Amino acid sequence: MALCALSTDVDTQADLVRELFLYRFDKGEGLAGHNFGNLLLAALIDIVGDTGMAIEAAGRILRVQGSVIPVTTDNVQLMATYSDGRVVVGEHEIDVPSLAYGEERITKLEVTPQARASAKAIEAIMSADLIVLGPGDIYTSILANCVVSGIAEAIVKNPAPLVYICNLMSRLGQTIGMHSRDYLDEIEKYLGRRPDEMVYNDTEFEKTLLHK
Repeated sequence: MALCALSTDVDTQADLVRELFLYRFDKGEGLAGHNFGNLLLAALIDIVGDTGMAIEAAGRILRVQGSVIPVTTDNVQLMATYSDGRVVVGEHEIDVPSLAYGEERITKLEVTPQARASAKAIEAIMSADLIVLGPGDIYTSILANCVVSGIAEAIVKNPAPLVYICNLMSRLGQTIGMHSRDYLDEIEKYLGRRPDEMVYNDTEFEKTLLHK
């Protein structure tokens, strides 16, 4: 997602390439639930033998403007504990929950096994003049990075302003019933620091969009 967001728009094929990278397979043994971009990254890691180098190679393919740095190169999975005591392992399993549990709240988020932040990620955070959290799902896209050992500490240590871009919609299985203050509370819970500013939508959505 980050690579695609930073990919260049210099030709007519840019949108098609982004759509290809974000394409998620809905069938096929072993493929269902995975997107093409992640599979390509997995192949590049096998070819070059290093996660950071694989992301750099994917960035060249997408002609990324800027840099995308992995928060960790350790082999980990995201793990969420819910208010009913269930434990779910895997980013996709958390992102696409069973409808029966769609309104349960996440009470604890962590990675398994424990992971260490990459030196490049720490360096980037510590040298930043402005730290922006988001946009993206608060648990699987934002806090997933913050629960890696060393990341929260770096964000707290850097005195640069911390800005949070709040979600436009509630997400089934993650943020049903949450208000803007709840988002800030969750960030403070995992970071140990409350955002200095928050960007959020204060307009009404069109009914067709809400229906969708």
